[in-house]
Amino acid sequence: DFKYGVVAWYDSVISPAGLHAMSLDGSSVVDLTTERCTCYGAPQVGGRQVVYEGWQTGNRDIWMVNVDTLAEEHLVDHPAPQFDPVFDGQWVVWHDGRNDPSHDPYFYRTNTDIYGMNLENREVVPICTNSAHQNGMDVRDGFVAWSDLRNAEEPNNPRAVRPNVDIYLYELATGREVRVTSSPAFEVLPQIWGRRIFFVSYDDVGIMNAGRRALFMLDLDEAGLLD
Repeated sequence: DFKYGVVAWYDSVISPAGLHAMSLDGSSVVDLTTERCTCYGAPQVGGRQVVYEGWQTGNRDIWMVNVDTLAEEHLVDHPAPQFDPVFDGQWVVWHDGRNDPSHDPYFYRTNTDIYGMNLENREVVPICTNSAHQNGMDVRDGFVAWSDLRNAEEPNNPRAVRPNVDIYLYELATGREVRVTSSPAFEVLPQIWGRRIFFVSYDDVGIMNAGRRALFMLDLDEAGLLD
């Protein structure tokens, strides 16, 4: 990930494997993780902090490390898996398996929910606990956006041939959730920028058959979604 003049990455070539970072001012590479192993997800940069998914202690949890001091913090310690965090410098948001009846550790989960934490108070809050499958999200400018299967014929099967996947949005200041898209296509990879959401849409043949793809942009104010 690259933000705020810092690039961070997982590297298995630099021995021993772990997370690394470098400021784009000519600084040297910094080892971010004390436990050296292939047990980390992709890092997310926010200011001088890096957030990541790590299972170096056994469970998949959410961690944070300071690029300058290398101080580590175990942000979320729960026996269920937490994974794929996103981070804007203030809010850490992640996928969470605590309500998943499949109890799958990672790969074949059926009900992934979305939880978040404001670093000002370190309080864990539920953002979306709908019983359907949620995935692929972004957090920025006071919003969280994600792909949601609640309107699909098989809302707990992200591998269905013809899923109906929509984009949903959550306003952090108010706790309000709105549905952004309602077509029968497969809409994924939402990215927030100010009052706009960018996303990729597949046609109705679904992701399994790699149908036609297009990039869309939706202006929240023009669409009146937050009125």
